[in-house]
Amino acid sequence: MKDKYIFRKKSGDQYNGRCASLLDQLSKEFTVSPPYFDFKSLSEQEKIQREKEVNNYLRSTHPNAKKIKPQSWNAVLFCFATLCYHYN
Repeated sequence: MKDKYIFRKKSGDQYNGRCASLLDQLSKEFTVSPPYFDFKSLSEQEKIQREKEVNNYLRSTHPNAKKIKPQSWNAVLFCFATLCYHYN
């Protein structure tokens, strides 16, 4: 499972992130993807609209959003998706 989804070239960061998250390396949860926004079932136009809505919301609520590098913005999206997923 790990070799299929965690590719050898970039696997070090992914593996370290999983370990830093205190996930048990021997459990199946270790290989589960984190929550993310899945807009695959929408049309291309709807997908673009939803992505804009999420990005605009986060940029409007984050005080230093303009200072975040585009490469790091995905981490913000994953954190927000995680909060949404675990929200009761």
